[in-house]
Amino acid sequence: MVVTVGSLVIFLSIVHITGGLGSTTFQLVPNGIKVSIPVQGYDRSAIHFNINKPITGIEAGENTHDFFGYDKSGDHWEYTFPVAAKQGDVINYWVWGEKHSLGETLTGQTITLGPMVGMSTTSTVPTTITVPSTTISSTTHLASTSTVISTSSNAPTTNALTTSATKPFVPGSNITTISGSHNSTVLIGGTNASYSTPSVSSSNTTIVPNSNSSNNNSSGHSAFGYSTHSPNHMSGNSSNYMSGNSSNHMSGNSSNHMSGNSSNHMSGNSSHGNMKGSSNSTSVSTSNTGSNNMTSNVQNGTGTANGLHVGTINKGSCCNKDYNCQQYPCLIFDDEFDSLNHCVWEHEITAGGNRDSEFQYYTNNRTNSYVRNGILYIKPTLTSDHYGESFLTSGTLDLWGGFNDEECTSNAYSGCKRTGSVAHPINPIQSARLRSKRGFSFKYGKVEVEAKMPKGDWIWPAIKMLPKWSSYGRWPASGEMDIVETRGNMNYKDSNGVTKAVDSIQSSLHFGPSPQHDKTAKATVEKILTSSTFADNFHKFSIEWDDKHISFSVDGVEILKSEPSQGGFWEMGELNSTGLTNPWHANVGGSTMTPFDQEFYLVLDVAVGGTTFFSDPWMNMPYPKPWRDASDFAVRDFWQARHLWHPTWSPQINNGENAALQINYIKVWKMK
Repeated sequence: MVVTVGSLVIFLSIVHITGGLGSTTFQLVPNGIKVSIPVQGYDRSAIHFNINKPITGIEAGENTHDFFGYDKSGDHWEYTFPVAAKQGDVINYWVWGEKHSLGETLTGQTITLGPMVGMSTTSTVPTTITVPSTTISSTTHLASTSTVISTSSNAPTTNALTTSATKPFVPGSNITTISGSHNSTVLIGGTNASYSTPSVSSSNTTIVPNSNSSNNNSSGHSAFGYSTHSPNHMSGNSSNYMSGNSSNHMSGNSSNHMSGNSSNHMSGNSSHGNMKGSSNSTSVSTSNTGSNNMTSNVQNGTGTANGLHVGTINKGSCCNKDYNCQQYPCLIFDDEFDSLNHCVWEHEITAGGNRDSEFQYYTNNRTNSYVRNGILYIKPTLTSDHYGESFLTSGTLDLWGGFNDEECTSNAYSGCKRTGSVAHPINPIQSARLRSKRGFSFKYGKVEVEAKMPKGDWIWPAIKMLPKWSSYGRWPASGEMDIVETRGNMNYKDSNGVTKAVDSIQSSLHFGPSPQHDKTAKATVEKILTSSTFADNFHKFSIEWDDKHISFSVDGVEILKSEPSQGGFWEMGELNSTGLTNPWHANVGGSTMTPFDQEFYLVLDVAVGGTTFFSDPWMNMPYPKPWRDASDFAVRDFWQARHLWHPTWSPQINNGENAALQINYIKVWKMK
């Protein structure tokens, strides 16, 4: 091997830099590279390295491992990386250790691999060399779950991360941050997408139109080691649940909907104003429970609530498609989460990680989805909390089920059964994803959701709408409408220094003839808060959708309006250049809103990690992203860095609910 210390270059077969973290050794072995770090009183340690590629500061390496008790071999930690390497390969690395709650970091290290262990060498120098020890002059007291810190050292160090990436695509210009008058909007439409001045409701907000949509599609890499190319994705799932459901859920709904539900229906509504009206069957009652003041209860007719007309509201039962709207706007769905209505909300059960190779699996468990005091909580937890840590690397997660709502909902990407290994652990996060596909769907209207976003590194909440039927083909040919998405990180910025953390949300549309031609960049907008985050308070997120346009709003202020010209979304996406067949060609000359001219349903989701939404070049502080999107070991690397990210979820505070998506209500109106 070669040791490089300053300008000194020495050839040897095993590298020893003595003194603390500097005593790390690398050995070329038949099955990869064996790394050894002396324990020397450290409670744990971690290493990140790249082969024949630079590594800057403490950015995440392509190869990384956290050393704990089970890695000990005598007085050393040892781990063999199953990577392809050869003599002469250059290893760039940094190493971190924790001793008595003190963190130490040694960065800027470089060695060159020598001959494989057991092979002869012509080196005339000793097989080991002692170099003056690395002195770490500054340490910081950290909690037992400390994060990586930058320290002062006489070894080469880099404190600031240096990254590079293509600038975010912005239709029509290279605007990154703009603000404007109260009533102005961001307008995207026609062949030449352009912006009018975007709207801002107060001085502490800015809007970034289409700053960068990182929802790029995976290029065949799977974080779990499973193939990400599955023809079954997004198809074949609905038939398991739709057959016979109409009769099961619709029969008798007219009477059951209102029977005994008077107090439930009004509970919580009074904070938004009194409700009154009349119908052919009106039950008038008065409540003496403080603020819950009911003057009348509309059962099967029309009425008003805050000036909005009420049809047959989907409350406490599955949807009655006969909305009975006589005036508009007409409230057709209202869930204030007095309880978790399993007739409306179905839990997805799968470990597939969606097309983004996310790190969670979805389950139906009240640990992860529950209602309390009129709030729906969707909270991610550690899989090991339920099964134990050894389960991740040696157990089998079998979600096939067979009873009612225990059945696996998608086998795409091996989603129904997985067996863990050291290289490819079982999904380390347990979470929930709820959908209204069986219970409520609609075409055209306004959705308003009052919600508070989760706080915690690499948490990815989303409230979106998906097509009930894939009328135009697989995703994204049949469309997707993302009402709100964000990242739970507190300090996360793109290559231009623009925040991508929980103080920023994005709304977007997905459309195109194939995943490789998803034109979401043509209809994506971000809104940034400058003095708080979306995890601090509840905010109102809404979408208004009709046969002419789709618009998104935050707290009543429109942030994006997508209004395609006669050529529809095919023309807006400039998709003629793809050479692909227009899946919406049958509607040419008809609706300009295709594929958004079908029924859609609601999805409430908390994912974690994945290989598309948290871009590698972006900068997270105080530690870098612990996995690489293109790596086949992304899940392993993410899990091994849990001592860095899990404390940011505050699992010991407030029942861990800081990391939960919290939803106060969801309302849907027909607007015409």
